[in-house]
Amino acid sequence: LADMAIDIFTMKYMVLQTAALVETFPQTGRLPVKEISIAKAYAVEKTQECYDRAIQVHGGMGLTNEMPLNEGFRVARTLRIPDGTGEIQRRTIARQMLRGDTVF
Repeated sequence: LADMAIDIFTMKYMVLQTAALVETFPQTGRLPVKEISIAKAYAVEKTQECYDRAIQVHGGMGLTNEMPLNEGFRVARTLRIPDGTGEIQRRTIARQMLRGDTVF
């Protein structure tokens, strides 16, 4: 449970920080492509991991339709596809860093 709490907390503030950077785009002219890809890759992977852990905690009951975990796990798994897989996000991150975007 503690690991899931850490992951959820980290995801939440990573997304909020990235959203704040996106909002500064009109003033700075810099679209935070690297940060967006980092947030996407991390959040999608950790969401699926959290659902997987929650199912483990609940045992066989976690796979039944009586709990929303089964559906949540399926949704979390499909999130890996629409905006690019983790590998694509990592390629984008590396490309941005090789272009000189190394500030965090």
